[in-house]
Amino acid sequence: MNDVLQQEGLELHVYGSIVHEAEPLLKQLIDKSRQEHILSTTPKDAATRFVDMKAIQNWFYKGRLAMMLVRSSDGDLAGMDWFATDEHAQVSDSHFTYAHRLYKGYLGRGLSTPFCEAAHDAAGHLLGEQKVWLTTEQTNVSAIATYEHVGYKTIGLDGTRLVMTKQLQLDMTTV
Repeated sequence: MNDVLQQEGLELHVYGSIVHEAEPLLKQLIDKSRQEHILSTTPKDAATRFVDMKAIQNWFYKGRLAMMLVRSSDGDLAGMDWFATDEHAQVSDSHFTYAHRLYKGYLGRGLSTPFCEAAHDAAGHLLGEQKVWLTTEQTNVSAIATYEHVGYKTIGLDGTRLVMTKQLQLDMTTV
């Protein structure tokens, strides 16, 4: 895993389904999805995706691969990234979308890029060399910079949102 994340005492937990050990993290996810910066950019997290344990269960059953960034010392959920099967009209050669969330207390500490890199490395091992896509608001300058830094390229616009793609790599040096 990335040196920056290790120095911060953070570790990546990867889940393809709900497991008993993840329940404390999922309970935190319900609360952290209501943070102001999450509500302002992705209100669907608090309104439907992560409103309660039943909603989270249903969300996982739709083929999600969740990467949870967790503080080792106390199990605090620092962030969550995920890859999911989904389609986008502008991306005919990809069936996976990517989402990135970093929670209060972890913002502004230089963690987004190393977290994205670690999540993409893990996904490359699990999903193989697939193209993934995401959308983000054109005004979300810091997110765009992070996505470009980890290799995303803008391929178009969907309303006010940029559509970006990246090729996952299978890096055998990290196996």
